[in-house]
Amino acid sequence: MSKTKLLSICIPTYNREPYLKQLLDSIVSQKAFSETNDVEIVIDDGPSKDNTQQLVKDYQNKYPGKIRYFRNDKAIWMCPAFLEAIEFSWGEYTWLFWSDDLMTSEALSTTLNIIKKEKPWIILSDRYVFSSDLEKEKLNIFMNKKDIVLNWSNDFFSFLWKDNKENWSANWVFFTFISIFCFKQNLYLRNKELFLNKYIQYKGLDNNYFNFAIIPFFDIIKEKIVIIKSKIMVLARWDNHWWSFSSMKIFNDLYFLVKVLRKQYKIPKKCNAFLNHMLIWWYLPSLMWLIKNNRFLGRLYFPLKKIYSLIWEPIHNILRKI
Repeated sequence: MSKTKLLSICIPTYNREPYLKQLLDSIVSQKAFSETNDVEIVIDDGPSKDNTQQLVKDYQNKYPGKIRYFRNDKAIWMCPAFLEAIEFSWGEYTWLFWSDDLMTSEALSTTLNIIKKEKPWIILSDRYVFSSDLEKEKLNIFMNKKDIVLNWSNDFFSFLWKDNKENWSANWVFFTFISIFCFKQNLYLRNKELFLNKYIQYKGLDNNYFNFAIIPFFDIIKEKIVIIKSKIMVLARWDNHWWSFSSMKIFNDLYFLVKVLRKQYKIPKKCNAFLNHMLIWWYLPSLMWLIKNNRFLGRLYFPLKKIYSLIWEPIHNILRKI
């Protein structure tokens, strides 16, 4: 298939009309979208029961030929939805974007410039994260002082602990936040087939929450990775979930991602410490989530939360010193 666009922004969505409108506004307001033919938007709908379909039609009428919409006959989970959106895309590069996130005003021009200059396999970026204005300053970490260009897989895994050892929580974004992933579409589809064929026996593989991260990193031995210093997306709505899902399932999916990465690459020892740190960081909140939502154990949540806050920081410091 010939690529008719340079960049496809792929947005899986389900019942997120107000958030999707804000996201679309943050995209179409940029000159790189409205004044060039480089960018398309691909929307894969769950299918939503709200007014999402009409909302998209309004934007399609306003920007003809720039927005494509696919509506499923029945509800599918978010993992198959973003894989579908990628397959529908016509761009040389695909940028996955969660339907309740936002783009900053220079996001498209920054990304397109990197694509044209570096022609990388993967582009990753910094991001703004906040659930309220009061938490914005506390949660945002300045990850890099300049754009980072890495040419080997080991360079990337070494980077995770060496260059940002004091900010490991910032580096988790490279495996857990969908909207910072931009990559070559044809290589992604190739990696997808390699990945699925190798792990076809894994239970629930098609619904693994972290497939978006496993597949790009599955075969990148000699491919260029660029990490943009700019914060080009906003993750702002932690209280808005797509479908209900078990927090422990998310941890299990992440554990599978880590197993695949360790099997696929010769991970440096200190990067293994980083991966263990990431798993523990996810496991403890997942366990607390289960306790909080259990009918019988719920009353133990607040006492255990105090204990959790006391033991987490020492564990955190030990792992960072490995």
